[in-house]
Amino acid sequence: VHADGSIRPEAGPPGFVGRPGESLIALIPGQGIVAVRADHALVLWDPDAMSETVLAVNVPVPLVALRVNPNGGTIMYVAGQKAQQIGILRYTEAWSARVRPYTGPRILDADIDREGKHLVLSTLDRNLQILDLETGAVKPELRYVKESKGVVEGPVRKCRLGADANARHVVFATPAGQIALWDWANRSLAHLDNYASNEARED
Repeated sequence: VHADGSIRPEAGPPGFVGRPGESLIALIPGQGIVAVRADHALVLWDPDAMSETVLAVNVPVPLVALRVNPNGGTIMYVAGQKAQQIGILRYTEAWSARVRPYTGPRILDADIDREGKHLVLSTLDRNLQILDLETGAVKPELRYVKESKGVVEGPVRKCRLGADANARHVVFATPAGQIALWDWANRSLAHLDNYASNEARED
């Protein structure tokens, strides 16, 4: 993905004209690449057939998170800066989109589970929460600075849900290289080994 939003080989003409400044894409094996087009539409681009399927329109700037669950049947995105939205796209015989506005503290990252039933959201107020996609209800949430007694602090820029036997686990990291594991079913928190550059440690 190049700075102008295009997806192309290192040397060659653009294969896909994306939205300038966007770098998030997702792969659905056998179907194509999910990306935001220059006209703000989220599309599924098939580079072999050179075809594009529109999945959602008027996607706000910027794209904050973009994930596809392992079976490729559900796509999740978070977009926008101040006014954000969460989009859930599911495939049965065709793609259908469900977009909901989000009015809570700004989302920094998000992930979707294997079954496409739950999201984990990391928000600017130093909180992690599990969102039930069927009901829209927040299940457990974690105020990680308080729960870790200040050991884990700073905004969580990356959070990922586990798979299979670890589906109730969330691994998350801060820019300083702090890594932690939250078991949201058992409501336990474990601080893992830190991983950071010397520059991050000095900060």
